[in-house]
Amino acid sequence: MNKVLFTYFGPYSDFEINPSEILANEIEKNRENTSIDFMKLDVSFSSVENLIAKIQKNNYEYIILTGVSRNSKKIKLETQAKNF
Repeated sequence: MNKVLFTYFGPYSDFEINPSEILANEIEKNRENTSIDFMKLDVSFSSVENLIAKIQKNNYEYIILTGVSRNSKKIKLETQAKNF
């Protein structure tokens, strides 16, 4: 079975509830026979250290990072940790 890490963020800017957290909660509620670890990240650079430690400790085959963009109407996969 594939081992997966799914990350999402807590509140951010105008978002009291981050849409990525809503998605993570729905996946967690409805998953069956999967090996998915969920990790809620703070919207801060310091949370990256915890993420790196978790990745190094576990042997994940897939890591899915989700977030929110104020200008988007849908959930996107994170491709970088810092917006330029």
